[in-house]
Amino acid sequence: MMKPALAAGVKVLITGDIGHHNGIDAAANHMAVIDAGHYGLEYLFLDFMEEYLKKEVGEDLEICKAEVEFPETFI
Repeated sequence: MMKPALAAGVKVLITGDIGHHNGIDAAANHMAVIDAGHYGLEYLFLDFMEEYLKKEVGEDLEICKAEVEFPETFI
């Protein structure tokens, strides 16, 4: 994603995962990166996708979602 984003002139890249070297490349090219993490983006995406599918396919579609739980355990 980094090379096409830079070629397109993207100033801020929002991602769920970025590697060390890609982060350095982004900074070197004056691109800001928001690394929201997998959980952060997937959690937001579930409800959006449910509503999108209902709108596009119809209310007859049965959607089953697992309960969302924060993926950390504090001891």
